Amino acid sequence: MLYASCFMFHAFFLHFRQKAIRLPPMLVIRLSRTGKINEAAYRIVVAEKASAVKSKCIDSIGFYVPSRNPKQLKCDKEKFADWVRKGARPSNTLARLLKKDGYEGLEKFIVSYTKKTKAKPEGESAKATVQTAVTPAT
Repeated sequence: MLYASCFMFHAFFLHFRQKAIRLPPMLVIRLSRTGKINEAAYRIVVAEKASAVKSKCIDSIGFYVPSRNPKQLKCDKEKFADWVRKGARPSNTLARLLKKDGYEGLEKFIVSYTKKTKAKPEGESAKATVQTAVTPAT
């Protein structure tokens, strides 16, 4: 009896999961690597966040070639603004590149990587300097 009730619950749960409301996919604007070995080139693509980087993309809106001198970055501003309005978020790297190129309003997409050090109390730092000054050099 216990086995049958567990089986019925499991079947009901699977059926319920299939009919559950699915959220729309989260879109991201990111770089997709193309090019030869040691000659990297990147496409600026709009894709689902959960999909692999080299998988199918929804739209290609530009390119970035860092191996050329000077580095080339071309992005269709109208398409970029349209996708951001629709809810797509640019990746951290792409937001930094576009900000350098002169795009406005990308500060909210840039994440800071630097670790912030905790402020030491004044007494501890003073003790450390006094100890280093008192010890004789050998």
